[in-house]
Amino acid sequence: MTWNTSRAWHAAAAALALTVLASACAPPAEERRPVELDEFAYLVEAHVVSVGVFSCNGEPEITELVEKHTTVSVEVTSTVRNPGDACMDGIAIELDQPLADRKLIDLTSGQTIAVDRAQLDD
Repeated sequence: MTWNTSRAWHAAAAALALTVLASACAPPAEERRPVELDEFAYLVEAHVVSVGVFSCNGEPEITELVEKHTTVSVEVTSTVRNPGDACMDGIAIELDQPLADRKLIDLTSGQTIAVDRAQLDD
């Protein structure tokens, strides 16, 4: 190996090391997107459902809410970080009509969310 070839290898290795170091120091990736809801929720009032959101300090907001006779469908958008913090956001869903026996549907996952109605029975 000649001196110029050796020097080129060292320069390439140094550049690679700096690239790896810089990417390790980069802030976590984040994006604002629809997020899934926790599988359990509870009624705070007849018109208000509280549910957990799979984001942490992501400033969740309701981006779609569709109330029908038998269902309430909701989409929540929040900022998600990778890697994320170890917490869960919460959000209160205010309805035009009482939830009553309607099902709560997460539009992001398509899942039905179990709602604890016992809080209002007390």
